[in-house]
Amino acid sequence: MSSLVSEVAPLLASRRNSDGLWREFRTLAGEGIDWPSSFIGLQLLRAGCSRDLLVPTATALIDRQHDDGGWGYHADVPTDADTTACVLLFLVAIGCRSAVISRAAACLVRHQHPESGGVCTYAKHRPILRYMRLGAHIPLDGWCRAHLEVTAIAGAAFASLGKEHAAEAKAAWRYVSERQRSDGSWPAYWWASRHFSTLQAVELAAAMGDMNAVWRAADWVQSGQRRDGSWCRPKSVFATAASLSILAIAGGHRTCRQRASQSLSARREVDGFWPSHAEMRIPPPWVTKPDDYHPWRVHSLGTGVIANDHNRLFTSALCVAALARSERAL
Repeated sequence: MSSLVSEVAPLLASRRNSDGLWREFRTLAGEGIDWPSSFIGLQLLRAGCSRDLLVPTATALIDRQHDDGGWGYHADVPTDADTTACVLLFLVAIGCRSAVISRAAACLVRHQHPESGGVCTYAKHRPILRYMRLGAHIPLDGWCRAHLEVTAIAGAAFASLGKEHAAEAKAAWRYVSERQRSDGSWPAYWWASRHFSTLQAVELAAAMGDMNAVWRAADWVQSGQRRDGSWCRPKSVFATAASLSILAIAGGHRTCRQRASQSLSARREVDGFWPSHAEMRIPPPWVTKPDDYHPWRVHSLGTGVIANDHNRLFTSALCVAALARSERAL
């Protein structure tokens, strides 16, 4: 374990609640629990953190598995494929091999379109309509369609399970690979920038052995780096960490990675965390093309909003994983 991971991992662990789980992103549904907890745990494992530190989180998530085999944003929210895939990846990475995994995989399969291979966030309209207290007349064409980033993480989860779900992983990769843009990036539905969705697609591409797709994404990343080593205007720690992770997966790009690492290290705050820069967007449920939707509200509740990780945990976890992965990369 690197000295950075040895320093940051206990800091992040100390921000868990007594139940072993993290809270992040304030939304109309409340704070996220199951989804950010699995994401933070997965990033710490990728950074090289000790599994023992994360056993309480894994145990708590197992206890919170829904009857349908999945997980939601938190325990009271209906199952979604994004959370289920992230929890599944985390549990597999930590070494869980119980019936919990089989039930979660079966749940993910039910979210995948049999022909396109795309994976929708919500498989059924009624549960999330009821939870959100929306009338039956409200269309959910946006939330209940296949999403690029959700398909990518679901595909990675399928790939982590080996031969048993190789067909589902292959179908997901077909859907994702067909949507890589000419510049090498991938679009996003639930995120304000393409850096995180592109990272999720790159994770799947690497798992499926398609390094050409990874290298094209790395070329897009490299072309957008600013002089100070960061990405986006205004510069974003989150986008920089996602970009550095992509470059680390691609290999090479030493100078570019070094500048990115220096930029991330310089932005770390005095308490050991990084500033809140993850921009999760929540389109109105009927919006299918969020890039064409413009009246976004920031730091508000509801839909049509962009939410930041107010506790700085989501961004910090991605930063420490990116820095550690870059150290290990060739």
